[in-house]
Amino acid sequence: MEYFDHKSVTSKRKGLLFTEFLEVPSIIMMILLIAVMAEEEDYGAIIGASIVLVLLIVLQVLIIYLYKMMERAAVCGEIFNEDHDGIITFGRLSEMTGYKEPRIRRDINWARKIGLYHNVNVDGDRIVLGGTVGASVTDEFQDVICPTCGATNRVRKLSSAKCKSCGSYLRRT
Repeated sequence: MEYFDHKSVTSKRKGLLFTEFLEVPSIIMMILLIAVMAEEEDYGAIIGASIVLVLLIVLQVLIIYLYKMMERAAVCGEIFNEDHDGIITFGRLSEMTGYKEPRIRRDINWARKIGLYHNVNVDGDRIVLGGTVGASVTDEFQDVICPTCGATNRVRKLSSAKCKSCGSYLRRT
């Protein structure tokens, strides 16, 4: 089961990059405009252009911030898609990604709100994939024996998986 929407992130990233591409020339043009106005001593226009310049710079910083949040959401999303037991604590996700736990909490909640994650729920200090908040692990998972190597694998119910030992696809009977 896919919990992370790659296509959505790719299109949102492209939109942010396009906006950023337009922002840089605008900032340069505003700086040049302010310089020209300074020579003419048009202080009212200088103040107005300076305000627009500050707003453009703030927008640029916001775009960079959102882009970084999407990158972190993509890293967590890849971990969600590869996870087999369906429950990840924020502490464990922090260890796996190298990001601080409060940042991960904020990013995951943000990514859930804008629809980057599907069937990803937060239950206190853990993230439940494909399940319901408050459910126990035994309610949502089953042990499946690999037909190739005989290894026991814990797999989400109604999902497909590969054996952790040999990589064979597991079938539920």
